[in-house]
Amino acid sequence: MSRAPARLTSSRYVTQEHLIYLGLLLLVLVCAPMLLLPWPYCLAPFGLVLGGVFIFITLRHPIVGLYLYLIMFLIRPQELFPDVSVMHYPYEKLIGIVVIVSLVFQYIVKGRKFELFDVEKGVLFVLGAAAISVIPAVWVGGAKTEFIIFFKIILACLFTARIVDTERKFRAIMWLYIISIGIIAVTSTYNYYSGSFESVMGIQRAIGSAGQEGSY
Repeated sequence: MSRAPARLTSSRYVTQEHLIYLGLLLLVLVCAPMLLLPWPYCLAPFGLVLGGVFIFITLRHPIVGLYLYLIMFLIRPQELFPDVSVMHYPYEKLIGIVVIVSLVFQYIVKGRKFELFDVEKGVLFVLGAAAISVIPAVWVGGAKTEFIIFFKIILACLFTARIVDTERKFRAIMWLYIISIGIIAVTSTYNYYSGSFESVMGIQRAIGSAGQEGSY
């Protein structure tokens, strides 16, 4: 007697390779019409592709997102090249959100163990004292503003300490920071002596690499 052919299941004829091809096809269908948009919106497909690649890499390696965040926050290439900026939005905030999500992904999905060091406990105690000090402050509005700034700094340090967890990563971050500060110093000095500066309260102040107000 002849045997009946084996019945195909979904796991056999729908593989990961097929899903990748389907995703690429959908990406092409979405991005192709955008190429017909006027400048600079026709660059949106490239932004979507690069953004997708960035999110995928950052979910696996949050340190990559932190590198890009420092570049966007300090050097601000979106201001240096405004013509290729599709939308006027602080891109560093979007990158920061992706980095935070990738770090949470590492703890929840990959089961990474969370540790709170003694130094960080002391910093959190100081943060709590600063929050309480807002209540009896003479100028409550100003105290709230300064506390929010302090809170953001502490939060950034806590997240960075969880991402930069090896000496090699720390050295890379420090070199990237030094190079970025050097670029800011050189371009700001050049802008100042070229007559591009901001005058506030009669004081001439150097401005950032993009030569725009608020970019220090």
